[in-house]
Amino acid sequence: MTKLMLVNAVSVCCAGWMLSSAAYGKAEAVPHLPDEYETTSGHGLAMNNAGYAQNDGFTAVRANPALLSTQKDYTVSAGYHWPTAGRDYYQAGVVDAKTSPVAAGVSYTGYTDDFSYPVDPLSAKATGASLYDSPVTRRASIAVASVFGQFSFGLGGTYVEAHPAPGSTQQQSGATRISGFGLNAGIATSISPEWRFGAAIENASSRKIKDYDPRTFKVGTAYNVSPMLTLFLDARQRDRVPEYEDQISLDNPSQSITLSQPERLVIGSAVAMVQDYLRLTASYGQSTTDGRRLLSGGAALISKNFTLSYAASRPYMKIPGAHQVVTLSFEMAM
Repeated sequence: MTKLMLVNAVSVCCAGWMLSSAAYGKAEAVPHLPDEYETTSGHGLAMNNAGYAQNDGFTAVRANPALLSTQKDYTVSAGYHWPTAGRDYYQAGVVDAKTSPVAAGVSYTGYTDDFSYPVDPLSAKATGASLYDSPVTRRASIAVASVFGQFSFGLGGTYVEAHPAPGSTQQQSGATRISGFGLNAGIATSISPEWRFGAAIENASSRKIKDYDPRTFKVGTAYNVSPMLTLFLDARQRDRVPEYEDQISLDNPSQSITLSQPERLVIGSAVAMVQDYLRLTASYGQSTTDGRRLLSGGAALISKNFTLSYAASRPYMKIPGAHQVVTLSFEMAM
C-alpha cells in the first residue's frame, strides 16, 4: 500500500507540474464553455468538477447538495480563479453541517471587473474582449441536506445574474440583464462502508437561465481503498450552450461547428493523503459525444483549523491555457 501511495503521489505531482507549466498559454479559438460555468470550487476544479458521491462541503453545494449531510464541520472558504480566458473571478462560501441536524451551505461567485462584449468573433483579438469570458455578473447557490436512514437527500438552487450572452436572442432583443433561479437536487448513499454512490441534477426548473446555468445530470461513485486513498468514477450530461459551443472558428472562418447532442463526460479521479497533512488530487475526463478531454490536479496543505490548496485544470486539452485557483478554508469551532 505504501508503494501504491507513492506512485499516486508522484503521478499527481507530475500532472500538477505539467498543468502549471501551461498556465499562461493563450487559449485557441476552439468553441467551448466559459470556465466559470462548470466550476464548483477549488477542490472541485482539481477533480474536473466531479465527485458526486463524496466531496467536501463547499464543493457539494453545487456538485451534489446531498453530500452536505455527510460533513460534520463548520467551514468558511474563499478562492481566487485565473480562468483560461476572460476575467479573473472569486468564489466564497459557508457550510454548516455541525450545529443542526439539517446541513446547509451557500456558495457565491463574483467578479471585480466588468464584462466586455466582443464585437464579433473576427475582431475579438483586436479589441481584447474574450469570446469565452463568462457573461455572469454573480452566481449564488444555496443548499440544504438531511439524512433519512441509509440515504442523504439534498435540495438547493442557483441564482444567476448576467449580461445576455453575445449572439443570444436575449442580446439581439435589446435586453441588458438576465436573472433567474434554477432548482438543484441530489441523493447519496453508502453501498458498503468503503463504497458510496451519488446522483444529482443542476437547474432542473428554469429555461430562462439555461444559457448561464445549463441543465446538468450527474452520477458518480467513490471507493475508499484505504483511509489514505479514494478513487472516483463520475459521469455527467450537460445541455449545450449554442452561444459558446456553436461558433465560427477564427482559424477557419468559413467553418461553423454545431454540436446538437448534450455533452456526456466520463471522469476518473484519485485523492491521496500523505502523512495526514498533504492531499494530492488527480483527474482525467473524456467526452463520449465529441473530442473533448480534461486533465486536472491539485495539492492541499491541511491542518486542524485550515486548508490551503492550489489546483490547475486543462478543461479543454485542445486549448493550451490552464485554469488555476488558490483556495483557503477555515474550520470554525462551534
